[in-house]
Amino acid sequence: MGDMGYAYDPRENVFYTTIDAWQRKYGYCTLYDEGIAPSGMIADCEPVYFTHDGTRYLIEFWKGQYGMTTGCEVGIYYDSGRELLGSEWFESVPDANMLDMSVTLYKNSVELFSRHAQHWWLTGFVLGEFSNTWELSLMATIIIPNAEMRSAFLNALWQLGYAYTEAFERGDTVTVYFTEPKTRQPVTRTKILEKFTQTKNRLICEEFSRIVGGNTNMYDILVYLKEEYPGLYESAIEMGRPMESFTRYMNELPGLG
Repeated sequence: MGDMGYAYDPRENVFYTTIDAWQRKYGYCTLYDEGIAPSGMIADCEPVYFTHDGTRYLIEFWKGQYGMTTGCEVGIYYDSGRELLGSEWFESVPDANMLDMSVTLYKNSVELFSRHAQHWWLTGFVLGEFSNTWELSLMATIIIPNAEMRSAFLNALWQLGYAYTEAFERGDTVTVYFTEPKTRQPVTRTKILEKFTQTKNRLICEEFSRIVGGNTNMYDILVYLKEEYPGLYESAIEMGRPMESFTRYMNELPGLG
């Protein structure tokens, strides 16, 4: 699945985004979050904006149900100075500005998986797992060697309403516990759409579990789905954020199309 920007970790049984994932080209803007629910995903979003050394940064956290997968994300971006359909557009940070990060996702206080990497967008997705957002909590750690940048990020978290027990530093590491979002969620995530989408997501996860049974070899599972259940296979490989969530807007921003 490398051409789709994802790889598989059999130890943790999670799919994750690679450093050179195609999504890197498209950075971030709020329109992407507005497109989550209409794209069949229900996820909590927590954008944290802060300024350091004259540059405006964004570190955002996500957790929720991405179609057939339960997962989480932490992305690092900087202000490009451009707009996309009236919304600020942020570039994904270059390799030199990637940070050492780790994420641990819990469901009802039980760990689902843990991942660690130096990255611009650290993610993890468990295929066939169904969750409601309120069942999930994310613990993220980010090593920020620059003390001023670390302080700016922490202050932004505290201003959003994070308690000192939810966002704190130890040495050069910032730890964030993301349970309930402090920021306004996308207006497209209505109660009716969320109920409809989650009902569909639950059913497709149940179908996946019924078909694969006790098989734990993900490679065999995907081959089997592709041959016998092509519709379910297509749903499985559209994990995380499907390309359409990004490319529907790309022609609106010069230089991205």
